[in-house]
Amino acid sequence: MQNPCGTKHALEPSNQEQSNYLELSNHKPRVPAVAAPTVYWRVEGSLLDLTVVQPVAFFTWNAQTFAERFRRRGLIFLMAALRPFLYSTNRKFATRVVHTTLRGVTRDRLDLLGEEYFQYRLKPELKTHGAERVRELVRSGADVVLVSQALEHVMKPLAQHLGVKRVVANRLEFRDGVATGRLLEPVIRPRGAFARIREQSPDGRRAPKTLARQLDITVEELRAATIGSGREPGNNQLCILRGSGRRRNFRFGRLWPAST
Repeated sequence: MQNPCGTKHALEPSNQEQSNYLELSNHKPRVPAVAAPTVYWRVEGSLLDLTVVQPVAFFTWNAQTFAERFRRRGLIFLMAALRPFLYSTNRKFATRVVHTTLRGVTRDRLDLLGEEYFQYRLKPELKTHGAERVRELVRSGADVVLVSQALEHVMKPLAQHLGVKRVVANRLEFRDGVATGRLLEPVIRPRGAFARIREQSPDGRRAPKTLARQLDITVEELRAATIGSGREPGNNQLCILRGSGRRRNFRFGRLWPAST
């Protein structure tokens, strides 16, 4: 088509350009990926009735030597006597004091004892309705984060059992694979004195701001404290088990004959 000046319209597309335009228009537009919603789930009350002292007492009760057992048991009894006073004054400080009894325990042993504590103590007491709701959220694609006042060595087996990939829990400081007895920041303080009465719903979902306020931390600290539910590498400490007249080495739950 020519204009009165005898030249073709510059804005008129050619047949090939029209074909390319139609082909491109037939393609579906790319939809940007939507990040899975993060759901913070408080363990205490909805999944378990768990205190700070219970798993720590189990760890101290199963120390490697008799001397360690008696020393740590005495400290636990002392902590149990002082805990109501400490709890009423400062819950975070009370939590720190209780975990000092774990000084000198290796990371590997805490991992093994934590898994044993979950399998034989916590798993039978797991609340069915709350656990099913967590699994439904996981199946729907939500990024569930379990939040607990217990140690990570106890919460990670629970998270793996429920299919959850991230947790917020208390974490011990380690040097060369051995616990120093100090808790890393932020310290997840226990619930209030009347929480067992008020918070017994199977729905443990908490808004980030609400949860941060309950834990006396900021939302940024809450997000930074999130860790994976996988097991941390340790120093591969060996325990010697004696049974049926033969010595065996025990590492990460596997048994094999010891070299003599």
